[in-house]
Amino acid sequence: MEEILNNCIAHSNYQLRGKINVEEFEDRLVFINEGNFIPETVERALEEGYKPPYYRSGFYIMQWLIFI
Repeated sequence: MEEILNNCIAHSNYQLRGKINVEEFEDRLVFINEGNFIPETVERALEEGYKPPYYRSGFYIMQWLIFI
């Protein structure tokens, strides 16, 4: 769950002023944020030498890394 929450924070688009929501079902939790996965697919993110075209919330990511 920590990794899921980390990803929600890192991939949130804070310009949209959204928040992280958690939907609870009998068999699962669904985490929702205002943002998207910049590489678009996991396969693309795992390509050798891949670098994202931009970093959405660099300040927030650095603060989170200090926190954890």
